[in-house]
Amino acid sequence: MIRPVALSGAHMECTSLEETVPALTDLLGFTEASRAPGTATLRHPHSNWTLTVHEGGEPYPDRPRHHHFGVRVEHKTEVDAARQYLNAHRDEYHLGHVDAPVVGHGSYSLHFQEPGTNYWEIECYEDVLRKDSGGERLGGVRSRHWDEAGVEESLPSRGYLPLAFTHGTLGATDADAYGHFIEQVLGLEAHRAYAAVRYIKHPTTKHFVVALQVPQLHQFSPNFRFTVTLESPEAVEDAHRELQARKSEAGLTELGSLQTDGATASFVLRDMNGNWWELAA
Repeated sequence: MIRPVALSGAHMECTSLEETVPALTDLLGFTEASRAPGTATLRHPHSNWTLTVHEGGEPYPDRPRHHHFGVRVEHKTEVDAARQYLNAHRDEYHLGHVDAPVVGHGSYSLHFQEPGTNYWEIECYEDVLRKDSGGERLGGVRSRHWDEAGVEESLPSRGYLPLAFTHGTLGATDADAYGHFIEQVLGLEAHRAYAAVRYIKHPTTKHFVVALQVPQLHQFSPNFRFTVTLESPEAVEDAHRELQARKSEAGLTELGSLQTDGATASFVLRDMNGNWWELAA
C-alpha cells in the first residue's frame, strides 16, 4: 500500500505567467519561490505546500466554478472588501468574472477568474469558528491554517489579508467510490463533509483537496495535478510497480512512466474521473 508523507503540491496551467503570477502575488498573497522556463513555483505564508504554475494552456472562459483553488481570510468583512478591491482593479490585473459572495459548505466566500481563466476562491470560516468545536471536524480543514500569534493585526490598504493557501478542487462522478480510491490507492484521508463532497488531505497538515460529485466531468491536462510525496525514490519505484500490476483494479485510466535520476523519482497517474496525480520523492 502507498504510504505518503505529504500532500506537497498543487499544479495549475495558465496562458501567460506574466499575467497570472502578478494576480496571485499581488491579490492573493503568494510569493514567487522560483522560476524556470514555462513554470513558476509559488508559496504562501502559513501554508505547507507549493503551487506550481505552468504556462502554455488555452483560455477557458467557461471553466466550471467547481474547478478552482482557494485562499482564506479571517473575517467575513474581508471577503466583501476583496470583492470591492478586485472590481476596482479588474482591468489592471486583466481579471475575468468577479462573483458576489455566497454562503456554502460552512464558508462565506467569493470566486473570481485570474487572467488565465482559472477560478480562485477567497473564503472565510468565521461563523463556523464561533463554536469551539467548529474547526475540529473533517481533519481540521475549517480551523485556522495559521498560527494566530504570527499574524499581524493591521490589514493592508486593500482591506483583506489572505493568510493561507488552503485548497484545490476536482470532480468525481461518485463521491463514495472516489473516497475509497483516495484512501485505498493513494493512502490519503477522505473525510465525508456532505453526501456529494469529500475533503482529501494528509493527516499531518490542514490544507486539502475538495472532491465534488458532479454530473459532468471536465478533462484537464497533466499540468492540473496534485503532488503526493513518498518517503524515498525507492518508495516511488515500488508504488509504480504496484500500480502497474493492478492498474485496472486500482481504477487508473493512465499511468505515466517512471522518471528517475537516482536522487529523485516521480510519475503521474490519471484516475477513473480523469483527474491527474503525481507521486514523487
